[in-house]
Amino acid sequence: EVVLLSADRCDILVELVGKRCAVIEVKVGPLVGELGKGVYQLIKYRALLAAERGQGQPYDVELHLAAYQVPTEIYDFAKIFDIQCHVVDEAKVPR
Repeated sequence: EVVLLSADRCDILVELVGKRCAVIEVKVGPLVGELGKGVYQLIKYRALLAAERGQGQPYDVELHLAAYQVPTEIYDFAKIFDIQCHVVDEAKVPR
């Protein structure tokens, strides 16, 4: 987890080339409500990082939601906010 100046914690923050970064929210628990919550968390992280890093100037933040399953309604909802959804094969995740 990465702690932002607002004290919010995002799961993964990746620095990209140029003035931009990517935030990845990982959801592994029960799907009911968690994926929708993840979408809202990502929207918040985009605004917080733009304020923190861009300080009034444009700052590009890519948003990604990763889970073992992503229902179509979550894909569609996330797409409205330019959030990319990724399905992770649970069998390939080390325990």
